[in-house]
Amino acid sequence: MSYSHQLPGERTVGVIPRFYLDKVQNNFRSEQEGRAVFDDVEFVEIIVPGDSRSIVQERVKAEHKERWPNAYSAFKKGLEPATDGYPIEQWPPMTSAQVANYKAMHISTVEQLAELSDGVLMNLGLGGRQIRERAKAWLDERAGGQALERAMAEAERATAERADLERQIADLKSAVQTLQAKVAP
Repeated sequence: MSYSHQLPGERTVGVIPRFYLDKVQNNFRSEQEGRAVFDDVEFVEIIVPGDSRSIVQERVKAEHKERWPNAYSAFKKGLEPATDGYPIEQWPPMTSAQVANYKAMHISTVEQLAELSDGVLMNLGLGGRQIRERAKAWLDERAGGQALERAMAEAERATAERADLERQIADLKSAVQTLQAKVAP
């Protein structure tokens, strides 16, 4: 089982860690026992989205565990980490062929597409720069829409608080008038 997505708070622009177990022959034990003996060894595959030639595979070291603690922890627990970003297959401008091509290049979110470096754009083929810029614009627009939604929700809360305060003031005025009526001769 492998684990290939960054978790919130672990985003490292341009790379995706994938932790997995693989067998490695233990030469010392193999020689002692007179047969092939294998050990399970933790590996990490470091993937640069859009550039299948830049995949690095190595044994897990302390620096990998420190760089991606949540992804490593999920791997150890046998959990599949959530994808951090908007899935490209749900992004309306994408055709099914583009989705398949981009996923083959380890690009699975609009955020990864928007973060691609100029150096890997040529791997996307004709129109790669335009689709990256379109992804950036869409994310900016989406972030702006989310900011607007937050502002509208805050305005609704403020309106509700104001109405509540006005009701409390009216109740206090009524209580004061009632007390004044009782005290007055």
